[in-house]
Amino acid sequence: MRSVALAHDYLTQRGGAERVFLAMARAFPDSPLLTTLYEPERTYPEFADHEIEVSSLQQVALFRRHFKTALPFFPAAIRSMGPVAARVLLSSSTAFAHGFETVGCHVAYVHSPPHWLWESRRYTGGRRGLSTCARPLLGPFRHHDVRAAQRPHLILTNSRHSAHKIHAIYGRTAEVLPPPIRARRAATSPGDFFLVVARLLPYKNVHLVVQAAERLGVRLVVVGEGPEHARLVELAGPGTEFRSRVPEAELDELYARCLAAVVAGEEDLGLVPIEANSAGRPTVCHARGGALETVLPDETGVLFMEQRVEAVAEAMAAAAGRSWDSARLQRHAGRWSEECFADRLHLLTEAFPSWCRRCGGPGLGPRPLEALLRTRQPLARSSERPALVEWAG
Repeated sequence: MRSVALAHDYLTQRGGAERVFLAMARAFPDSPLLTTLYEPERTYPEFADHEIEVSSLQQVALFRRHFKTALPFFPAAIRSMGPVAARVLLSSSTAFAHGFETVGCHVAYVHSPPHWLWESRRYTGGRRGLSTCARPLLGPFRHHDVRAAQRPHLILTNSRHSAHKIHAIYGRTAEVLPPPIRARRAATSPGDFFLVVARLLPYKNVHLVVQAAERLGVRLVVVGEGPEHARLVELAGPGTEFRSRVPEAELDELYARCLAAVVAGEEDLGLVPIEANSAGRPTVCHARGGALETVLPDETGVLFMEQRVEAVAEAMAAAAGRSWDSARLQRHAGRWSEECFADRLHLLTEAFPSWCRRCGGPGLGPRPLEALLRTRQPLARSSERPALVEWAG
């Protein structure tokens, strides 16, 4: 039986969750990656360096290119890949991966309960037609999702905001483990453009930034792809440029040279503001969700309260009109280091199974990772376990 296996919903796009899963893969380079679908050209190329196991859905080219068309089949595909024979399964889930069945201990990093399932109106940008079409599927899928969320022995998540949603929807306690960012290079001076890095989906509200840039008469670079692309191009003025599948070196340069990175949607955490700070640049964010945990107002960025073009434009102008302490921004971003993330995951995979009550151990209390960090010794191999509060974890 393997020591550690890793799992993710599907590797068919480039997003924050896939970037976090890539960090997991780097932390456990010899572990196999389990996923329902894998399309190398559409996700991060570094995944090709790892052993990847896919489901039977992989045989359908349409599913690999348009993963949403496989929606009704994902739960069965996840079931068909289990139970996973590993001492620890470490899953990364935005949709279905937390439902993997395991022989050993399952630690699930749940980025958020699925937006399309539990926040369908926001996910579709309030478009009633799309929500109406999806509504007949929501009941059965929600029932399945709540049941699947009881399978992991421990749930981790990216922010307090996500932890609140996980508790409200699943009735599970989730411990916050800050996700890693890719540290970006800083430049000596900024350029003359604002930056958006996002999947082009309705709930990202990129249209507000595009319209705000046009109103201010400033340059804007939008990095990303998605179903909103055509609509955004129609809204954009001559100063807005769209790019997709940008190499990391080019993205480094964009972060380092931008006036500010702009995030107009409500994010569960949001890696973009932190990556911008790591390059010594500020961010402009909507004052809801994860931004309240990642942005220090007027220190690392500017927050706007209302999702209106005028509010976004005002915040962008404020960010461009003042100077920022790049060293201060970079120190702030240091809280989300990949080294710290990998260290915590190794501690959990080595020690948690021996303590997990559902695996026959005595329990670690409501926050197992915090408890293990307090002891900071190889608990799984120790003959003497420190006295810790028992909990169904």
